[in-house]
Amino acid sequence: MTDLLEELGRAPEVVIGVAYQRVITLPAPNAGSDWSITVPGGYLWRIISLYTSFATSSQTADRQPSLRIYAGATLIGEVKLCVSLSASASATFLVTPTSSPAYVVVDTLYRTGIPRNILLSAGYQLASSTANIQTSDQWGNIVLVIHEYVVGAQEPRIVYRDLYIEP
Repeated sequence: MTDLLEELGRAPEVVIGVAYQRVITLPAPNAGSDWSITVPGGYLWRIISLYTSFATSSQTADRQPSLRIYAGATLIGEVKLCVSLSASASATFLVTPTSSPAYVVVDTLYRTGIPRNILLSAGYQLASSTANIQTSDQWGNIVLVIHEYVVGAQEPRIVYRDLYIEP
């Protein structure tokens, strides 16, 4: 099975195997903390969408929230969710796969793209990272929609336009 670093350089055309669409609702972290989720053993995830909200406290600082992907402890990808949020602000983020990772703002909704066809293997972690997060800032309403592949009897196969990779 190829890893995420290889896939970032070359997106597969299709993954063959049984995928189950799952909706995962993460609990809100403590105030002043970022959130994270790790792909469990035996699974492969393709991100369909991430919806979350962030509210800043009245403490003075500009916050820069981002979405990060880790392979173990190694940061392998980061997408800025917006330029900056000031004190006493709130924003909602919708992250979906697209060929254009720039963000679009409509009122307080920030629509941000991530590269298409990213597959996260077991042990990979998806996390928020907020520069200048303050003690009373709060993440909430964290909903992740994924296609989940069960690795094992029906091993997913990645098929490229001109190449087949055996698991």
